[in-house]
Amino acid sequence: MKNPIFFLFLVIAVIIPSSLNAQTTVTYDFSPSIQYTTGKTEYILDAFGLDSTGELFHVKSQLEFPLDGIMTGATFGLQITPKSRKTIRLEAGVFISVTDPTGKMIDHDWGDIWVNTRLDYFQKVSYTESDVTMNAYLLTFDITKQIWVSPASDISLLAGVQYQHIEQDIIGFAGWQFDPSGDSLVNFSVPDVQGIFYLVSYLLPHFGLQANLVPSPNTAIRAKAAYSMVRVSDYDDHILRTKESYSTINGNGFIGGLDFQYLFAQQRRNAWFMNITADFLYATASGAQTQHWYGDKDEPSVSQGTTQAGIPHEINTTQLKVGLQLGYRF
Repeated sequence: MKNPIFFLFLVIAVIIPSSLNAQTTVTYDFSPSIQYTTGKTEYILDAFGLDSTGELFHVKSQLEFPLDGIMTGATFGLQITPKSRKTIRLEAGVFISVTDPTGKMIDHDWGDIWVNTRLDYFQKVSYTESDVTMNAYLLTFDITKQIWVSPASDISLLAGVQYQHIEQDIIGFAGWQFDPSGDSLVNFSVPDVQGIFYLVSYLLPHFGLQANLVPSPNTAIRAKAAYSMVRVSDYDDHILRTKESYSTINGNGFIGGLDFQYLFAQQRRNAWFMNITADFLYATASGAQTQHWYGDKDEPSVSQGTTQAGIPHEINTTQLKVGLQLGYRF
């Protein structure tokens, strides 16, 4: 995954110096923003194994960590327009979460059900909901180079990278668990106890196209679409089970965006503007997880210090961010 980022910086090093000359126009802009994010991180373990009698068994766990909440931050832009009039733009952003998610963390579990000492069927065996607190930040960087220009529109090549870091504490749990002995559901609620600490980070080098449309001198519409390579690292501490799990896995994703800009003045410099933004991310990655029991208070059948590797692991995220920016162009 280092190669795509190296390639991105190589592109910057080659393109920008070749575009600078005495007739080059350079402008800067800075735009604080607020945005609302909706979405989730989906964490899936789906594994087969052999029990102590040699019988094949199947277990699946799916956790859904909510990401709904407000982020604030700022974007800094550098725009270079050489004599050829094909503009190069660099844009960097920093955003942090300022609220906890409004939704619940949901935990689903499936497993094999035994009837009369024989494996009978596979079904959902538990469901819980929990409160969530969150600290998160997002770093973005994009570079675009116009490849086609008309008086009212243009198309650019796009390359960039995003890094997203999310930490969540899972507090309390309430739901039900299947009781095979009575073939019934047992409801329960355990409030105010921290059950899980979860950390996940996404590294997203991407490349694609960006299109701009200028309907009038004071308005502009920008749309982008990019393929993303995905590298996900996560750490899951099941505190009540004294078990930690971790992985670094790879995958693919899609990044899209649609912005509307209104200019309060038409001059190139010293002007205020407002952006209404919408950004979409879908990323999926799969690989293997390692689990380690640092205690045995909840699972006496597993000795403290036990480590299991190679557990099939999948992480998916879908995120939509809608924001408002007020900026100034220098």
